[in-house]
Amino acid sequence: MRIEDGQHVFRSRPLVGWLKLFLCILAVKVFAMTIWGYRNYFPPNFDDGFLIGRRALFGGVYPLPFYIHIVSAPIGLVLMSFLVASERPTQKLRVIQRNHRRLGKTTAYLVLTLVVPSGLWMAWWAASGTIAMWGLWIQGSLTAGTMLMAIRAAKNHRFDNHRICMNRCFVLMAAPLLLRVLGGASEVAFMTDLGNQHVALWDNIYRFNTWISWLFPLVAYEVLSSSKTGFRQRINRSVRRTTPRVTTETSF
Repeated sequence: MRIEDGQHVFRSRPLVGWLKLFLCILAVKVFAMTIWGYRNYFPPNFDDGFLIGRRALFGGVYPLPFYIHIVSAPIGLVLMSFLVASERPTQKLRVIQRNHRRLGKTTAYLVLTLVVPSGLWMAWWAASGTIAMWGLWIQGSLTAGTMLMAIRAAKNHRFDNHRICMNRCFVLMAAPLLLRVLGGASEVAFMTDLGNQHVALWDNIYRFNTWISWLFPLVAYEVLSSSKTGFRQRINRSVRRTTPRVTTETSF
C-alpha cells in the first residue's frame, strides 16, 4: 500500500491482473463469436445455432423482438463497457469521460426502450419452458431496475451508488455471453447421440444455465464488492490509528 495526497492507492497483485486480462480476452472472443453467428440470422437459418426448432415462431410476431434484440443488445453492451471503463480518471479515456453523461443517456434509452423490452418479449417463447422463461424475465427486470437506479443516483449526485448500479447492470447485460459459454461447454461435456434423451437433457441444462448465467456473476460481484469495501475500511481505520496527529502551537 502507498499513500498519495491522503488517498490510499492499492496495487493489484500480478495474479489478479492476469486473471482480469484473461477474462477480458475471453469476453472479447465470445462476443466476436456471437457476432459472427449473426450470419445465420440474415436470412434466418433454421438448421443451425439459436434458430434450430424456431421456424414456426417466425410465422408470427417473434421476428420483430428477435431482430430488435440481436441488433440493440451488442451495441448496448459495447456502450456500457466504455462507461464502466471510464469511471476512473485516466489520460487515455479523457475523450470518453468528457462525453460520459451523453453516452450514458444514449445507453439508458437503448437499454430501457429496446434491449430489455425485446428480451422480455422473446422470453415468452423460451425454448425450455416456464423455468427458463422466468429466469430470463428476472434477468431482464433486474437489468432495467439497476439502470433506473443508476439514473436516479446520478440525478441526485450520488455517484458512488451510480457506479455500483451501473456495474450491476453491466454484469446482467454481459450474462448472455456466459450463457453462450455454458451452452457450448455443456454440449461438449454432456451431449451424445441419445435421441429423445438428448433433447430432454439439453432442456434441463438450458433451464439451469438461464439462471446461473446471471445469478452467479451477480452474486460474485456483490461478494467481491463488499469484501473490497470492508478491506478498505479496515485499512483506513488502521492508518488513522497509526498516523500521528499534527498540532500547531501559538506563542503569545
